[in-house]
Amino acid sequence: WQPTDALNIEFSGLHQKSEVDDSQYFEFDEGEYNNVSPTAEPFEAEIDLFSLLAAYDLSAGTVTATASYMERDMFLSRDSTPTAIRFGIPALLAYHQSQDYSIFSSELRFASDFSGPVQLVTGLFYADQESDSQNAALVADPDSMVAPCDFHADCVSSGNAEADINSANNVNTIEQLAAFLETNIELSPYWTATLGVRYYEADIEDRQVT
Repeated sequence: WQPTDALNIEFSGLHQKSEVDDSQYFEFDEGEYNNVSPTAEPFEAEIDLFSLLAAYDLSAGTVTATASYMERDMFLSRDSTPTAIRFGIPALLAYHQSQDYSIFSSELRFASDFSGPVQLVTGLFYADQESDSQNAALVADPDSMVAPCDFHADCVSSGNAEADINSANNVNTIEQLAAFLETNIELSPYWTATLGVRYYEADIEDRQVT
């Protein structure tokens, strides 16, 4: 979209949802497309992507602003019965994983178009990332081939705490901020001097409960 000769705006968005009822692989020893996993292996994922770009021509240079956002929710179950057998656990074991992930990033930048020998690029960058992950090794029902619950809190609230062999929850956040300036000076048709400075900071928090 170009509301004026100097301003250009672009927007894009994407939504994708995937659902698979069972295994997405097969075992060569069992023949083509045959899988003998004793527990169900579903997969679900939902992704949303959005991006916005605006560029404004100042004649002396261009100001560009960008913003992007992604959100993904994912759940999967993989059979872990062979691992259970190695540890002497006489049960069908389903290994559940999930992740709720999001990230927002943006940048404001000025790139000069001066008539003289000096040009510069300067701007600010910001990003905020959040991730909440869970995993659990759960005893599955031999008839239905699925676990009676998804993760630890669900197992406890539904009265199936004994099905939870091992579980963990990890919450991770990363917040980033950067500022930058780069200057190019044309000394001659063959030589250009480049000077730059950058500031960066990040606040990282990671918490895991097992």
